[in-house]
Amino acid sequence: MICCVVRIKALAGQGDAFVKAFTDYAETVKADEPGTRVYTLNKDRDEADLFWAVEFYDSPEAREVHAANFVRLVAGAGHPVDGHPVFQTFDTVAGYIE
Repeated sequence: MICCVVRIKALAGQGDAFVKAFTDYAETVKADEPGTRVYTLNKDRDEADLFWAVEFYDSPEAREVHAANFVRLVAGAGHPVDGHPVFQTFDTVAGYIE
């Protein structure tokens, strides 16, 4: 399983709009990407408008499907993001997902 943790900074004061955009897009991920097991957005407790996406994929190929869809459907769509998201990718080695 592949895990991605993504640091995303919303534009100042636009955190709620970013959450709405992510929530809407997550429905597309759920419907169209069966290899995506977890796709969550988490709000930082210390820094306003900072979010962390946590994503789990069945395989590197499933992660590539998501990346291609993300670029096609979201990039340039006017989402309230400050700069580029910062991705970290890991291989899951222990634990469970329900």
